[in-house]
Amino acid sequence: MTEHDQERGAAGDAGPAGALELDLPLAQKTLAAQPFSRLVNAEVTAFGDGAATLEIPVRGELLQQNGFVHGGVLSYAADNSITFAAGTALGPAVLTSGFSIQFVRPATGVRLVARATGAPPPPPRAPSPPAPPGPRLPRARGQRADGAPAQQLAQG
Repeated sequence: MTEHDQERGAAGDAGPAGALELDLPLAQKTLAAQPFSRLVNAEVTAFGDGAATLEIPVRGELLQQNGFVHGGVLSYAADNSITFAAGTALGPAVLTSGFSIQFVRPATGVRLVARATGAPPPPPRAPSPPAPPGPRLPRARGQRADGAPAQQLAQG
């Protein structure tokens, strides 16, 4: 959630030490504070544990010329559901930095449902082996200005 959201009254109750309680009601308030989300009548219907579901009732204004849900509406649903899912794990100040979408088939029906789940964190990396005892010397390889190979250098 941004400062703008908080100023507009979309912030939830602060928990211990002023931390926001990230839950479904707060997600719904945050979505309701977005003018475009109100325009398409989007609703957050599930939120938590690294996942979020956004639903949009399909109506005539959201269709393209062939009667399918417009790709812009599909992209919006993907973008916002991804952002809300990330917010369950990363906190309220999350923005989508980019995504790619491949349309598999046209969207039809009476309700568009976008479900997003976050990827689990990568496993912890194995610790690096300890450095050998003694001073570590920087090394460099390169080419001399005259084009001849340079010797490996060590400076202490």
